[in-house]
Amino acid sequence: MGKTKKSQKGAAKEPSTTVAPAENSIATEQSHPALDYVRAWSADKKNWKFMKNRQSWILKNLYDPYKIPKEDFKLVASYIASIQGIQRTKLEEEAKTLLDTQPAVKESSTSADGDDAAASPAQAEAEAAAVLQRIRRKRAKKVVAAFKN
Repeated sequence: MGKTKKSQKGAAKEPSTTVAPAENSIATEQSHPALDYVRAWSADKKNWKFMKNRQSWILKNLYDPYKIPKEDFKLVASYIASIQGIQRTKLEEEAKTLLDTQPAVKESSTSADGDDAAASPAQAEAEAAAVLQRIRRKRAKKVVAAFKN
């Protein structure tokens, strides 16, 4: 019994780090500290301090629109263009590999009579996956372009 109470107390104290995306938007409203880190880099490079764990989070989640919203990705793209060393090489290779291995996905069109209610859950899931794949490819192109500048 003591174990259950203790785990309940601990669970009540710890804030949830997982935020479900809004229904009409891919981006979440809660900002990750790594995104604040990039904003600080953009606003005040003179007083900005490098933090490896924040950069690692950014690089790990670079292609995830749920974790790095579209609005923040513009700053992140500028930030990654400034990355040096092995991380830069790895990131560029990863982006090129992603572009080579994931085929381009065309925009899906709705049915001619506009009957979207008849779409099956499997179709909706496939369309959501296609949207994510398009976003990942688009971001990979921006990463490659950032390194060419």
